[in-house]
Amino acid sequence: AAMELFALVDAYRDCWAGQTLVFDKTGESGPRTPQIVAPDLTVSDIALNGSEEAALRMFLNQIEHHDILAREHDIPFKRGVLLYGPWGTGKTLAAAVAMASCRRAGITVIQERIWASLESTMQLARTMQPCMVFCEDIDLVTNRSLTNILDDATLKDCAVSLVVTTNNPEKLDPALTRTGRLDIAIGFALPDRITRERILAINNAPFYNDDIAEATIDFTGSDLAEVAKRATINAVAAQRPMQADDVLGGAYSLKRPPAYVAPDTLADALGQVAEALGIQHLQMTVNDIESTVDQLG
Repeated sequence: AAMELFALVDAYRDCWAGQTLVFDKTGESGPRTPQIVAPDLTVSDIALNGSEEAALRMFLNQIEHHDILAREHDIPFKRGVLLYGPWGTGKTLAAAVAMASCRRAGITVIQERIWASLESTMQLARTMQPCMVFCEDIDLVTNRSLTNILDDATLKDCAVSLVVTTNNPEKLDPALTRTGRLDIAIGFALPDRITRERILAINNAPFYNDDIAEATIDFTGSDLAEVAKRATINAVAAQRPMQADDVLGGAYSLKRPPAYVAPDTLADALGQVAEALGIQHLQMTVNDIESTVDQLG
């Protein structure tokens, strides 16, 4: 009976093919049970700048034709893919498009939300190959740990791709981002004028003019999605269909606090403290400190 059961399990070893499994527990209080999700996005469903879309389509082409590329051209599915750029610029959406492409190609996806578990997840992916592992904010992992994962000899000949994202690419060691480890690097920037118009349209705010374009400069994709929501609120409150002024009002109302600028020197830092506390006389002490630092070299 046991042998029959083993044979049955072996016959259905690919039951996870084309599924997306999401792990989001640490497993400290019991086994980690994946949640099965089914992303259904295409490139047409999101708006990216031209260079970003071209790079993403190249990766999607490898996913779609992975079996032919491996069998006839000796290009394995094993790839390291880095998606980097400021928050809200489309990295996670691009990854969701890749997940959906994997589902259509019969490739299993594991989305690991606990980066500390990434190494064991990669070993699990080996049993489910072809498999793509996705993990966000990879800069939280030490460069050494991630390099060891990508160089793992047990994964060298496996059809396992690792897709990671970061908002802080400057924290990654150049040795980590070279070809052979993270083979594909797709940089995401703030949307240009044409892309901003497409993002608003995708979010049901199909209005765009010079005033809206000017008001949304330096907005992220997430910002523009919020503008569309606020435009809807404005139209509902006015009890009429949405108008361009609703979108413009939504953009004007989305004011972000100024970016924090780190002080260059100890004196600058103390000066900021003095200004915040309203201690005017501290400035003389700050100047004295700066002078002493200069004297000491």
